Amino acid sequence: MEALRIIILVLNHLMLTDGRSCPWSRTTAVEVDSCPLSNNDINDRAIMKKCGSVALVQNCSDASKFQYHCLINEAENAFFEVCVPSYIILLGYCAEYNTVGALVQQHRGLKCSEMNPPCPQLYNSTDAYLCKKEK
Repeated sequence: MEALRIIILVLNHLMLTDGRSCPWSRTTAVEVDSCPLSNNDINDRAIMKKCGSVALVQNCSDASKFQYHCLINEAENAFFEVCVPSYIILLGYCAEYNTVGALVQQHRGLKCSEMNPPCPQLYNSTDAYLCKKEK
C-alpha cells in the first residue's frame, strides 16, 4: 500500500510540473461571490460561460478537457468561474484555480476529504462542487 502511495505522489508531482499553465484561462476567469452547488446549476452556469467557444481556439489542451470550473483561488479568499483544462485531483485535497499559474491544481493546504461532505480521494476538478468549501 505504501508503494502505491509513493507511485501516486511521484506521478502527481510529474503532472504538476508538466507545463500545464493555460494563459487562455486568464481571459475567462471572473471572480464570483459563490459557486453553484448542484449539477443543474453547474450546467446552467457552464452554458452562460460558453467555454466551448474558447475551447475551439485555445492551445492549452484537447478541446474536450477545456471546461467550466468554479473554484477557490490559491489564497482562499475568492471564487473564480473559469474555463480551464480539467485535472485529476488526488489524495483528498481540494481543487483550486491558481491565478498566478493559470491552472487547476490541488490546494495543498485544504484537505477536502476532511470536510462535510468529503471529497473522494480521486476526482475530476470539474466535480469540485461536490465538496463544500466556503471562503
